[in-house]
Amino acid sequence: RSKDAPVRELGLTCLALCGLLDRKLALEYFPLFLQQVQQAEGEIKLRVVQAVFDLLICHTIPYLCSCNPAGEEVGKRQIVAYLLSLLEDDDAAIQSAACEGMAKLMLTGMVEDDEALKSLVLIYMSPETMQNQELRQCLSYFLPVYCGSSSWNQRRLQRVFVSVLQVLTE
Repeated sequence: RSKDAPVRELGLTCLALCGLLDRKLALEYFPLFLQQVQQAEGEIKLRVVQAVFDLLICHTIPYLCSCNPAGEEVGKRQIVAYLLSLLEDDDAAIQSAACEGMAKLMLTGMVEDDEALKSLVLIYMSPETMQNQELRQCLSYFLPVYCGSSSWNQRRLQRVFVSVLQVLTE
């Protein structure tokens, strides 16, 4: 609750670490982290984005979306769409953190969405991200590993890549 940025950053980081250890605490405070992603700026926003992805990976998307009044499946779609929107953030560090988080969610099989993969391929090919070396390195590693992890993933990337080419040629 502190207005002092370093204190707030450390408090949110501590709360996130406690949430990694305690599922109920993570479920209780997950909405706060999502709210802070929208409201915070700079280093605090980066730490909160990283915390959101860590909590999702540790406790799964369905669990953290289980309190959504619209239902678990709708909550999952909403959270994935929201996380993908972070790839378009103005801050290169936020883009990189969102890219790394989505890559982890896809590699673990928590996100099996063609649109998510399409977004990652498009951002990799975009000239606007050419200067973001952290993002480029993450995707340079992710795409071959993702394809090499299963034949199903290879087929998904083939499907997505054809649609990406169609978007790029239009």
